Amino acid sequence: MSDKILPEKAPHAMKMLIDTAENLNNLLEREANALILMRDPVALSAIESEKENLAKRYEAASAEFKTRIDDFKNMPKPQIEKLYTLQQRIGEKAEHNMQLVGQYQKEIRVQDADKEKK
Repeated sequence: MSDKILPEKAPHAMKMLIDTAENLNNLLEREANALILMRDPVALSAIESEKENLAKRYEAASAEFKTRIDDFKNMPKPQIEKLYTLQQRIGEKAEHNMQLVGQYQKEIRVQDADKEKK
């Protein structure tokens, strides 16, 4: 079995990487909404599982992209810019969501401590 994730042809590989990045970006948005609006541990657990799988796929595809960077030098500039923008958004959303998770965990600890006092 090959470790390759991306198709051989650069345009198809770029599309697949962009699609994967968009999917991860959308999932991070869903995660943020679940953290902010729902405060639902079950929903968050399902999103976390999906995010973990998608993030692994994205990381593997990105690593392969880097090893094949010469294949992508002639790609249209808008596609490269779109991928770059998506990568930035993923980083920003992941960092934001980590802060939300920290706040959520802190609130749960406070609630648990309040319950113990009663």
